Amino acid sequence: MQSTHWYNLDTDEVLHQLQATADGLSQQQAEQRLQQQGENALPEGRRRSVLTMLLGQFADFMIMVLLAAALVSGVIGEPQDTIAILVIVI
Repeated sequence: MQSTHWYNLDTDEVLHQLQATADGLSQQQAEQRLQQQGENALPEGRRRSVLTMLLGQFADFMIMVLLAAALVSGVIGEPQDTIAILVIVI
């Protein structure tokens, strides 16, 4: 079967190329294709831990800007602003 732009073909041509009917595949055809081509499933990607996802949120540029602003306001003696910014970030 050749690689083609399926969206450019009419329904009858697609069915012909896939050797199928409008009613679908027979049980025998489905089992044969399953054996030849495998399951119709995407491979599982690498899973990220909750901690990795949480720490990844702090890599965002705006979060870094807010953390820097919290640090500056803490250094200049504005604890209310520091707390407010940290609450927003969290």
